[in-house]
Amino acid sequence: MRGMWLVWLLSGIVLPLAVAMGADAPADPVMAHLEYLGYRCDSVEQGIRAQHSSKLPFVVSSARGGILLQTGFPGKNEPGDTSKRFSVLNTVNARMQVARGFWTREGDLFVSAWMPGLYDKLRFAAYIEAWEQDLKVLREAGPDLSPFLLDRTSQP
Repeated sequence: MRGMWLVWLLSGIVLPLAVAMGADAPADPVMAHLEYLGYRCDSVEQGIRAQHSSKLPFVVSSARGGILLQTGFPGKNEPGDTSKRFSVLNTVNARMQVARGFWTREGDLFVSAWMPGLYDKLRFAAYIEAWEQDLKVLREAGPDLSPFLLDRTSQP
């Protein structure tokens, strides 16, 4: 009886901790969920890289007891009036549900969203749906953001 209690206790503590800390499991539920939605996923140092033929790529990782989604875009680090740069991003941030964008000191744009807790199918589905809507908002703001971002098509 005591042995079963120990097994049950450890599986209830160790397994969620391993998932929360990013331990690779043969059937990672986050990766499986994203693949079901049509993303190509692979493990990278930062977590899970998710790519889709018609959506922006992002990385999923564990952070502060939750699930963190991140994407980034190389920016132009040009001196000058930064108020327009921040004004455009503030407008975008106001339209997004779960994600927030920020400029780095180097001028790059990063967008991230954090969901507290471990993977839960229904909560994660709602979270990903909101994230995808936020990335649509970001794409719609592309013309306003483009003066501050490097053109990826002209890069070697």
